[in-house]
Formats: sequence, structure tokens, C-alpha cells
Amino acid sequence: MASLVNKKLKGNIFEMIPERKENIEWKKDEDGNIILIIKRNKWIDKLLQKIFNIPKQTTLEFDKLGGFVWENIDGQKTIGKITDILRKQDFEKYSPVEERLITFMRVLKNNGLIKLYSKKNSNI
Repeated sequence: MASLVNKKLKGNIFEMIPERKENIEWKKDEDGNIILIIKRNKWIDKLLQKIFNIPKQTTLEFDKLGGFVWENIDGQKTIGKITDILRKQDFEKYSPVEERLITFMRVLKNNGLIKLYSKKNSNI
């Protein structure tokens, strides 16, 4: 089974609960695709904006699978539950669903878009 390549994560990944970070805004476009709006407002971002004319925000558009997963990240469902939902929603064409979901969760976490909790509710 795939695992998140992060030594801080311990235990069964499928029992962990992902939660979106509060500072991430998102919306659906006219086609129903999820678009994240990531604001760059840390002090280093502001400095780089002045020096290199970097935009104050970035957008990230998900494909159908990514958008579906994003909508199911609610701070309540475990990764295992989201996997079960994906199987029922005909996402098997993205097989292997488990490995793709874990990789996606790792990308979201490593980019500061989500937090992961164990079932005991301790932040990871």
C-alpha cells in the first residue's frame, strides 16, 4: 500500500482525516470545475511581489477527480471514507484509486492546502 513520504505521519493513512486550510478560497467555474484561489500574503510573498512583480494570488484548477476529492475534504471524513466514495462514484478509471488519492493528499499537504489529523484529532 502506498504511503505519504513524510516521517511525521504515523499510523494508518486511511484513518487520517484531511481538512482544508482556512485561508484557501475556492469556487466552481461554469463547467463545475473546482478552482482554488491561493492568496500570497506572507511577508516574504509581499517582498517578492514588490521586487519581482509576482501576483498577489494564484489560482489552481483541479480535474474532475481532484475537484471531487476537494469537495469531500470536510474535516470529518477519513481518507478511507473518501476512497470508498470514489469507488462508488465511478472513479475506477483513475485506478489505482488508493495510490492516486494518497499522492494527491501528499501534494495538497506539502503545498499547505490541507492539514491531516489522526482520528484522535491531533494535528499532523
